[in-house]
Amino acid sequence: MVQLYLSPELGRSIYTMAIQAIPNEICGVLLGLGNEVIEIVPLENTSPTPTNTFRLEEKGLVKTFYDGKRKGLDIIGFYHSHPNTDPIPSQTDVKQANYPDAAHLIVGALRGKPKLAAWSIQYGQVRPIEIIQVSKGTSEEFDVVLTNTQKIAIVVAALLAALFLIIISLSLLPPAPIIKLINP
Repeated sequence: MVQLYLSPELGRSIYTMAIQAIPNEICGVLLGLGNEVIEIVPLENTSPTPTNTFRLEEKGLVKTFYDGKRKGLDIIGFYHSHPNTDPIPSQTDVKQANYPDAAHLIVGALRGKPKLAAWSIQYGQVRPIEIIQVSKGTSEEFDVVLTNTQKIAIVVAALLAALFLIIISLSLLPPAPIIKLINP
């Protein structure tokens, strides 16, 4: 995932929860389709040290998984806050990232000014994910619209591929047998 679609309303909701929970970290689940966040589900932070780590409450996580499936949504990511730092994954975040295909959304509340960033954490490798803000309920905006040039390029590529397939097929045919004519 290189992009995460998030409505401003959901982003503000996460910001608000993060600010209200200071000095503790908040955490929760991002439910959605593909890479579009449709719903956020706050979960209890059950970490013994909630001021600098988080642990998703396990029963709530399982319930969220099943509730999401019932709604036709998948868990596409997780969110948590860093009350005293920027929204950059900590070493603990990287070590505990057990879902390599999930987005990891972090709210940093350094000096009380929340910042939001998303990350892909796969097997110890951390890469940024671009957050694209969209209006809630506008998934149709994500349909791919091709320009005329792109459509022409696709047709030309398909024709060239078909021509290449014909040429390869003809080159693989055995040679024609030699036919001897008998003189009557």
